[in-house]
Amino acid sequence: MNNRRSNPQRKYFMSDQFENVLEGVWQTLRKKRPEIFPEKSEIENSAVFKASPFHSLNAEHKVNP
Repeated sequence: MNNRRSNPQRKYFMSDQFENVLEGVWQTLRKKRPEIFPEKSEIENSAVFKASPFHSLNAEHKVNP
């Protein structure tokens, strides 16, 4: 999905299902190894996540730079 090739429409195959699939996989991994896979909210609030080039801005960020 994030292969760095140009796709200005941001429409990838099954991109509408990405969040649901990722959530399911993450929760499964978290059940098996919670010490390695923290809560998703912990990651989303981390500086590393916020500075990631793969993290996209939400509508509020785009309006209020």
